[in-house]
Amino acid sequence: MVYREKDEKPDGSRYEMVAWQVSVSEDFPQGLKYSFQDMD
Repeated sequence: MVYREKDEKPDGSRYEMVAWQVSVSEDFPQGLKYSFQDMD
């Protein structure tokens, strides 16, 4: 894991961002895999 951020907004919704360094491949040409979730 190279980055992780999560927080709760004033309206009670939440978000989470995560990035992992992975081997460079056709699926991940920059060598990064990431996830973003926005939960109401």
